[in-house]
Amino acid sequence: MSGKDDRLQQIWHRYETDRQHKPTSAREAVEWAVEEGLLELPETDPYDVLAGWMAQALRNEYRTDEKERRYRVNHSVRVTKVGVQYSFWGSMPHSSHDFMEKNIRAAPRIDHRRMRSVESRC
Repeated sequence: MSGKDDRLQQIWHRYETDRQHKPTSAREAVEWAVEEGLLELPETDPYDVLAGWMAQALRNEYRTDEKERRYRVNHSVRVTKVGVQYSFWGSMPHSSHDFMEKNIRAAPRIDHRRMRSVESRC
């Protein structure tokens, strides 16, 4: 368990005791902890927030080809450098073969035999 988890658990138990062990939300507990000076509000980088929104939007973009097959347009490849993970995005029609191959290799594998078995039972 991390030191951060330990610290938050200690704060929770202090708050819980202060409230006589009445059920409450984590949100109320952290608001109390900030007021008591036990926690500081994190500084949020607005670019990180916007980048998260964009990544979700990219993940959700689908198109249908001329044969009526639905496909996801945007794909990402994750790279870790100096312990920090980055996601690089590219769109299917414009990305290199190498980029798309890295994306496909990183994707979870589908057991098509199991999938057919499930479909046959439906």
